[in-house]
Amino acid sequence: MQSTRIGELLSQQAHLTTHDVQEILAEQVSTRKPFGQIALQWGLVQPEDLWRAWFEQLSTTAPTVKLAKIGVDSRAVSMVPRQLAERLGVLPMRVFENQILFAVDQKPTAELSSELSQALGCTVKFVVADAKDIQDGLRYYYINAA
Repeated sequence: MQSTRIGELLSQQAHLTTHDVQEILAEQVSTRKPFGQIALQWGLVQPEDLWRAWFEQLSTTAPTVKLAKIGVDSRAVSMVPRQLAERLGVLPMRVFENQILFAVDQKPTAELSSELSQALGCTVKFVVADAKDIQDGLRYYYINAA
């Protein structure tokens, strides 16, 4: 299933005009920067708009990411008990509104999503990352969060 492009989501949520989108796309071709980063730098969207659009985009896909590039928010780690994260092999990464983003090492199952959602009382989203990076992250963030 193909996810909705971030520009389309931002157009709907942050009310970017067609002209804004075309200008950002032209800039993107020359700079190779992500659409959302350009829109944010130009003051056309707020960080919350970008987070909301990204989390909506994650409703339809679990893209593969590099954990070192995205980083981990300590608030997310503090919301998920260490034992739960280790048992399920998930690394909490971000919190936005009533949603938590997790890194997993393979496409997430409906069972995993349901278990996390029920245990935490919130909506869960996923990205896929290297298994070793997730294990390293669990050790690092939970030791440093203690």
